Amino acid sequence: SETPLYRAESLVRIQSSASTVIELPEIGGVFEADDSTIESEIELLKSRAFAARLVDQLALVEDPEFNTALDPARRPFWKSAAWRDHLPGPVRRYLFGDEVSGGAVNEGDGASARLRTIDNFLDRLDVDQVSRSYVLQIRFSAEDAAKAARITNAVADTYIVDQLEGKYAAGQRATTWLRARVDEMRGQLVEAE
Repeated sequence: SETPLYRAESLVRIQSSASTVIELPEIGGVFEADDSTIESEIELLKSRAFAARLVDQLALVEDPEFNTALDPARRPFWKSAAWRDHLPGPVRRYLFGDEVSGGAVNEGDGASARLRTIDNFLDRLDVDQVSRSYVLQIRFSAEDAAKAARITNAVADTYIVDQLEGKYAAGQRATTWLRARVDEMRGQLVEAE
């Protein structure tokens, strides 16, 4: 029988440019929450790089639900020993590349386990724009309701922290740029006097 999945949902709001106090195109411009920007934010949330951060942060490589190599019962049928062991050795080596040892296919190194975990994570993640708003809906499915909620919240929290860090960096650039302009104007004023 198939294991039931629980879906958790979080909503995050993209900050529109309407609340921007100062526009300084010289230090990176203004965040415009138009269709292409919203689509870009969705793609960022669904990117492998973002997923990799969450997989590492939540140690999902150690979770058999996402790293199926940890639990033989979760392996796809074509990797299971149930039918593979009945194949002649040369056919097994040709199909699977590695010699079978102890009834299990060599699952490769930690890097490939991490890649498979990232793939499984992305299969469970769904991000959409709510209507035509600045709100993104983040949904994640897992076999445990609490785990689904924990992961969904971690995705939202990580996204929000990234946005805040980006705004802080932009503020730092703005401060540096303004200081340079003030120093330049002060120098021009001294020369004029």
